[in-house]
Amino acid sequence: MTTIVHSKSTFTRTVALLTAGTFFHLCLSTTLPPGTWSSEAHAQEGRERRVAVFLLPSKSSEKDDAQVLQTLLREEVGKLSGIRALTGSPEPSESLAALVGQSIEDGIRALNDRDAAKAQIILTDVYEKLTRYTGAMDKRTMARVLKARGVAYALSDQLSEAQAMMRASLNIWPEQRDAEYGYTLDVLQTFKGVQRMRSEEGTGGIAVVTDPVGAEVSIGGSVVGYAPVKQTDLPPGMHWVQVSLDGYVRSGSFIEVVAGEEAAHRISLKPRTNEAAWQKVIGGMPRAFKSKSAAGVTLPALISMLEADEVLALRAIPQRNGYMVAGWYQSTNSLRTVRLKLKRNANFMGNLQAWLQSTLLAEAGSSEEAVGLDAPPRAAVMAVAEEDDDLFIDPNDPILKSKVAVAKKSITDEWWFWASVGGVATALTVGAVVLFTGEDEGTGPVGSVSIDLYKVNE
Repeated sequence: MTTIVHSKSTFTRTVALLTAGTFFHLCLSTTLPPGTWSSEAHAQEGRERRVAVFLLPSKSSEKDDAQVLQTLLREEVGKLSGIRALTGSPEPSESLAALVGQSIEDGIRALNDRDAAKAQIILTDVYEKLTRYTGAMDKRTMARVLKARGVAYALSDQLSEAQAMMRASLNIWPEQRDAEYGYTLDVLQTFKGVQRMRSEEGTGGIAVVTDPVGAEVSIGGSVVGYAPVKQTDLPPGMHWVQVSLDGYVRSGSFIEVVAGEEAAHRISLKPRTNEAAWQKVIGGMPRAFKSKSAAGVTLPALISMLEADEVLALRAIPQRNGYMVAGWYQSTNSLRTVRLKLKRNANFMGNLQAWLQSTLLAEAGSSEEAVGLDAPPRAAVMAVAEEDDDLFIDPNDPILKSKVAVAKKSITDEWWFWASVGGVATALTVGAVVLFTGEDEGTGPVGSVSIDLYKVNE
């Protein structure tokens, strides 16, 4: 197996870049007057608004720092109701829900009818579409399909295939319960066997290198850093790894992790089909911050290239008590300046979200998603419960009749994120992030980083 070795300086910078970001969760204030764009037209059309989000570095030496801030902004924009966040990677015109949503429901319905053969045909087709999809992957969608395929294999007495799919689903969505596998006693026992093996086995790791370097790396639907990057303490089985970098097509695949080993994965990204045009437009982006007339030329060209409806183009300006994020918001029929003062306080994320809602005239999306992926019919679960002495089923359990709410996991929940955004002091101690104020650098066992961000000229 190939082993990938990182230089200590590269690794420590990545880690440091990716704990101070917690302050990008603790630093926001002030909102702006609402924009002039109305979302009514899109609502009437029943489609999502496609909003491109860019945060450029003030100079090339700050590229890594800006990349972290950009990741956060794109994630938060993507959480807004009715909005699809766009990046510099080509985004399919068809959303993931439109592509496979109905087929997933058909596959689940076949499982509930105990038609394993039909379910396998439907779900295999969905699985292939998901693995070929070049848009951002939704972790719950992938976990649902993997779980459903596992159930279909178990109903067909294909034990090894069932175990592999159940493992992969748990690797993406570990909050699964026995009742969700109560189709038959055999299906339940297969799932419990996988859980038992996972608890007894060791862990492994994944090392990802991309060409070009610096691509954002997600494992199981959660961003873990920027290539080259290593992720350790992963349970064995298949893990969905997706990488993306502006100007290149997203790439994703399953990587098998073996306990006690490191799975090395090298990915060569494919440039956009209109690479020359992209380079011309993105190369002109710095000029857009010099004047409104320059922005009025560059941003519409970017919108056209990305097939976006709007674009939010920003830079961050350091201040004594935080940052000023400033730039342009190009909507369907207007271009205006936008600003947001980021203060180092506990209202950071709430203020950021409120500012984005006000700027984009959008409502907050659902902050919750279902813990349960899909449940078998209640009658089947209750029948299995009678056969399995270890399975206690509450007939009023919400998993048997409706979704159970739990907060979505954000990029800011990842430990590495809070090592990133500079101008504040952070440290990692005993697995916790300790935040200090009044300092200019982060310190700790992973090294330190400071970020210099410069003002936008209008």
